[in-house]
Amino acid sequence: GPEGQPAQHELSLAGLKDPHAFKKAVWSLKRGEPIDGIGVPETMYRGKTDAGLTDLAKRARAFDSLVDLDLDGLTKTDFLLADQDYATTLKDALDLKHTNQLSPAEFDDLLVRIKAKLQKAQLRT
Repeated sequence: GPEGQPAQHELSLAGLKDPHAFKKAVWSLKRGEPIDGIGVPETMYRGKTDAGLTDLAKRARAFDSLVDLDLDGLTKTDFLLADQDYATTLKDALDLKHTNQLSPAEFDDLLVRIKAKLQKAQLRT
């Protein structure tokens, strides 16, 4: 701050209807918590960005986020060799499910369809 006065660290915004709710929402986002109607950016879930990674590395990272799903014996290699980027699709769908933008039934349907496509691809090889 000016000479002899303590520095101010608080941001002042005029015109906010509910400044306390705004501050609470900002801190929630910083902690990686979802906010009603907004969700959380996907990079906050992972703690790292995919910038600079190869497509294959991005797909591998996405697969690693699916560890809690029942994939019926499908491996990371099955996902990496697939024609489509199913691992990233499922990871994004899981993020949407966690932020209530995709219902559990819709997610389960997507998972069943992707598993079927991957298992079909396995039979062709």
